[in-house]
Amino acid sequence: MKTGLYTLTCILTCITLTTSCNKKNDYNGNVEVIKEWKFALSSFNENHATSPIETNATFHMVALADNSIRYDVQIDSADRIVAAHIKLGDPVSNGNLLVNLPVRVYSTYASGILTGLSSGLMDTLLNNNIEKYINITTNKAPFGLVRGQLNSNLVLSRNVVLSGSSVLPAVSTTTTGIAFLRLTADNVLYSKIIVNNNDPSDPVTAATINQGISTAAGPVLLTLASTPQEFGVGKKATVSASAYSALLSSSTYVTLSSGLRPGGKLRGQIR
Repeated sequence: MKTGLYTLTCILTCITLTTSCNKKNDYNGNVEVIKEWKFALSSFNENHATSPIETNATFHMVALADNSIRYDVQIDSADRIVAAHIKLGDPVSNGNLLVNLPVRVYSTYASGILTGLSSGLMDTLLNNNIEKYINITTNKAPFGLVRGQLNSNLVLSRNVVLSGSSVLPAVSTTTTGIAFLRLTADNVLYSKIIVNNNDPSDPVTAATINQGISTAAGPVLLTLASTPQEFGVGKKATVSASAYSALLSSSTYVTLSSGLRPGGKLRGQIR
């Protein structure tokens, strides 16, 4: 009887050890993890007009010493994940494809493994000085539902709709715009301002971030564009500690001025 129990115990122990080893091998096969990323993705990081209701996702990826990467992503939307990409680009740019992540899809959850990456590609992934981002597409958002930077921590993302009706007093114009603003934890502000139907008789000439609530005019906090050529171009600038704090906690807005309306032709509230 004792012999039988001993044999059964040994068998169960072997099964347990085998299962444990297999789970470990399924993750990384005892290969060293050389870098790990774990952060949130947001629809507000996408460089196109988004819903006022934010969609988020959690993203996790590891780079292994055998030149492979493994990742998983979970979105909080009822939409179905279609693809996942790593692309080159700063927070206000839509860049070229760097890595097409293979997708095993379970509706709002996806995971994948990519092996045999070149040393050059691995170096690019690991280099924080090279701007790159994750973009997740879904059935309902083929250009991107959620996005996040691999190399920097975004603490503020706003896609500010600009219109004449928000100016004080309101301006009647067919010109509209959108300001993409991205602030990182290390005090860097990325910005790009797109103007649509720019009136040739009175084109916008400058853009600023001002302090103030939506029903008041306030002082200039930062200059985003000082010439017409700076519109539609991604810009990067280090901001002061006071400007950083104001962007995160104060009422601020974007205003675009023109030759005929130096006090503001378009405006949109940041917060």
